[in-house]
Amino acid sequence: VLKRLPKGGVLHLHEEAAASLNWIVTEGLDLPGCCVYWSRRAEHSSEKPSDGDSLLGALAFFNDSARPEGCRPAQELLREVPDFRTRLLSLLTLTSQDEVLTSAEIWQKFDNVFHRFGGFFQHRPAAEGFLRHILAEFLADEVSHVELRIGLFHNVGALSDLDGQEYNGIDKIDVYQRVIEDVQRSEPNLTVKLIATSSRFRAPEDIMKDLEFAFQVKAQREILIGWDAAGEEDVGKPTVAYAQELLQLPQL
Repeated sequence: VLKRLPKGGVLHLHEEAAASLNWIVTEGLDLPGCCVYWSRRAEHSSEKPSDGDSLLGALAFFNDSARPEGCRPAQELLREVPDFRTRLLSLLTLTSQDEVLTSAEIWQKFDNVFHRFGGFFQHRPAAEGFLRHILAEFLADEVSHVELRIGLFHNVGALSDLDGQEYNGIDKIDVYQRVIEDVQRSEPNLTVKLIATSSRFRAPEDIMKDLEFAFQVKAQREILIGWDAAGEEDVGKPTVAYAQELLQLPQL
């Protein structure tokens, strides 16, 4: 009964955490070019990677000729690693076993999860497929309005195809808007808005450039309604640290 009741809207969600991640291991792994970092050395490391290193279970998309060492084709892993889909999903989710972790430890695991699928969601077909999955899950729960936070940076974070074509700024927003409009053809009561998202751990000058970039995109795409700098504030990057820079923006 609760599932069938109309529920209005869901707001300010991270795109990557907005729906069940089962889709990644049931559908995403089968996308052409999907690779997963899976090596003996990585299996013994739970720390955030250093430069040039990767976490066990980090996903990305590569042509065979461009695949880095330790990053193996998903189809190969599905054939050779027992229960690979289940093992990978356990690395992408938080469980009841994590309740004993401290705040700092749970943030570290949370950050590692986002690092693992960061490369996955920079691949245009993966982002499109997961967006359809997000909207389908919310529609099944009778949610009629969705606001998603998506990464929008002035110099990084573009969507890309295996052939190297990139989509950032307006082009990136248009990728999402095309999927949304396609879903709305059969679900005309669904409304969706996007929130541009940066990271509060970027340099202050980059954060301000990200915000200005978002304003430029918003001026041409009404689906973009806000901006956010995501990340844990307790480790020394509170919003007030950027107050002076933010107050200098005439748009605010």
